[in-house]
Amino acid sequence: MATFNPRRFARPECLKAVTPHRLLAFLNHFREYLDGRIRLPERAEDGIPYSKLATVLMSPDESAPERMVDALYLIHEMAAPDSMEILLKAAGTFGLDLSMDADASPADVALQIWLLAPGLLERKHAESQVSRPRSFRYFCGTTGNGAGFSIPTTTIVRDLEIDLDSWFAEHKRGVGSKVFLFDDGVRLSMMIRHGMPVKREGAMKDGQSSSVFYRPEKHDVLVYSRSMDEIGIHTGTKGERELYLRKIGQYFFGDPGHFPRVEKYRLDPLRDDGQAALVCTDVPGLERVTLLAISNAIGGDYKLVETSKATDLFAAMEMANRPLIPADACPVRAVFEIQVADSKTVRKITLCPPNVAIYTRGEESPLVEEWLLKRGFIISPRGYSHAHGDAVLAGP
Repeated sequence: MATFNPRRFARPECLKAVTPHRLLAFLNHFREYLDGRIRLPERAEDGIPYSKLATVLMSPDESAPERMVDALYLIHEMAAPDSMEILLKAAGTFGLDLSMDADASPADVALQIWLLAPGLLERKHAESQVSRPRSFRYFCGTTGNGAGFSIPTTTIVRDLEIDLDSWFAEHKRGVGSKVFLFDDGVRLSMMIRHGMPVKREGAMKDGQSSSVFYRPEKHDVLVYSRSMDEIGIHTGTKGERELYLRKIGQYFFGDPGHFPRVEKYRLDPLRDDGQAALVCTDVPGLERVTLLAISNAIGGDYKLVETSKATDLFAAMEMANRPLIPADACPVRAVFEIQVADSKTVRKITLCPPNVAIYTRGEESPLVEEWLLKRGFIISPRGYSHAHGDAVLAGP
């Protein structure tokens, strides 16, 4: 069956967040399924049995309409004030008449968008998943630049989805994966939605102990940079990461080996250049960079790792007369604070060599990447060696 988490949807207070007549209009799409389980009114004024409806949604079976389950998930995910602003703007762009009252709730807006244009709600949800801060592992392509890259056609994307489904089904994650593309001319962001292994949980049904069965949903995010011919991947397992590297290479570049497993990041500039590694005057748009934390692997029988933190770590270490990186240590993690010029925007960036970076991919992210490259935290694409193999995939 479709992705469904009853704990999210089957609460009367969530159902009551929607105007009754609009909720009934939604439920009418699924009367064939619901009529055998609950008596729905013909008019909203006659009263919706919220508690009984919640019970029905808490105990779906294999005949539960996939379209209903997916819709409930999307509506719940987008029923928030910030999401409402996005949806209202999208409705205006596409000329949708939402006929909203002044007291419409975020859930009202999300549900009305689904009633009028379900594909728009689905796409805006996917877009929201792409923009969230995440930890990415980065892998560079074999060309060093993506000047000749073109957006894959709908047919190619569909072929990719079918191929991904084969792997997901084999690994007990079900089928029905979907790939969403968002292109801004510099980066191609991808959100891949797929299922996870099924779960069974205890539940109460008609006063009796029962169980519910559902397949959780997962959203993996990939970001391809044309200028650097590299891909950043946020996913849960090594198997999924390897799958995406092969399949994106195969379908988008005609080569399953387009993204070899090579190093991208290093922290050597902090040892070699000291505080000069934080200079950003040659990156217009950045005002300052401060080192907030560093983790040094000391090693030994117990694999000791020491972490130092301060509001300005270079200044704190100088005052304490201590080295930032001991001579016998290897830096494995660093946290920076970056101030954008002419703005109150402050970003934190975490680097964990060889492939992990954590920071918000906002409008200022190109400035961050330019600074990392100029200071030597990013290994120049021409310096990549394909001899590292899978060893560089070790996490932080």
